[in-house]
Amino acid sequence: GIYALIGETVGRAGQYAPASFLLAAIVMAFTAGSFAELSARVPQAAGEAVYVEAAFRRKWLTLLVGLAVLLEAIIAGARIGLGSAGYLSQFFDLPEPFLAVGVILTMSAIAAWGIRESVLLAGAMTIVEVAALLVIIGAGLRADPAMLASLLDTIPAPNDSIAISGVFSASLIAFFAFIGFDDIVNLVEEAKEPQKSLPWAIGITLIMVTLIYFLVTLVAVRLVPLDELATSSAPVSLLFERLTGLPPQLVTIVAIIATMNGVVIVVI
Repeated sequence: GIYALIGETVGRAGQYAPASFLLAAIVMAFTAGSFAELSARVPQAAGEAVYVEAAFRRKWLTLLVGLAVLLEAIIAGARIGLGSAGYLSQFFDLPEPFLAVGVILTMSAIAAWGIRESVLLAGAMTIVEVAALLVIIGAGLRADPAMLASLLDTIPAPNDSIAISGVFSASLIAFFAFIGFDDIVNLVEEAKEPQKSLPWAIGITLIMVTLIYFLVTLVAVRLVPLDELATSSAPVSLLFERLTGLPPQLVTIVAIIATMNGVVIVVI
């Protein structure tokens, strides 16, 4: 999510890009609350489709919702796959659509391998990608200790219609960075005591990712020229290099892992 989308959100919202992630998180909070409640009431796989079936008992509506979820997964997987291809192109001189297809097919094979194996792999990949984002946040706060005091600068003025329009436009893109945590409900039958564990998992995850996304984007818009971020095919690598002075290839590898992780979660 964040590895693939930060450049595009900055391109749409500029210095107010952090606000777009907050707006997307607020919208997602309604989904998170609903799923936390429904996963406890109807602890069955197939998530949204099962909930609609339990509520309305209309097969056509259940089918429609299930197909909508599939369509969402296809779009999200494709977008994150293209983000992964942007980072892979730093190492392989191949067309990005070709690389994206390779990523999606490889992650699909891992998902088909087995739920235990693919979830363990996704968990390990998540630890790596979060660690890299925390390094970026730490380096940003060290470079600009007054950054947190400027939080209000990331919120556009109520009468600035152009900036507000940019934030709303960027939030539609930022929304994709949150897709995945709600899909926990599709694994409800794999969990022990899902009525207790799933609502906590959904709530904690939403809070954590919102905080991380906001801080990473804040660091980006404060310390890297916006036009460079917006046009970069590997924006997190650019951010990492500028802040740490370390070779960008290091975080590019992490970004490849992160975006592949996003794809495998969507496919699962």
